[in-house]
Amino acid sequence: MDENDSAIFKVRLNSEPTDEVTVTLSQPRGAAANSDVTIDTDDSTNGNQDELTFTA
Repeated sequence: MDENDSAIFKVRLNSEPTDEVTVTLSQPRGAAANSDVTIDTDDSTNGNQDELTFTA
């Protein structure tokens, strides 16, 4: 994906959750890693958290 582009990722669960569902974002390691991409998942600190919205 190019800078400033967006994409839609579809997620399908096998069954209806009985509790909260956690989605973990990560990057590949090694040669496939992209040092230009930042994943900030700590919402208690300043940063660039993004939002994941799931609608059922």
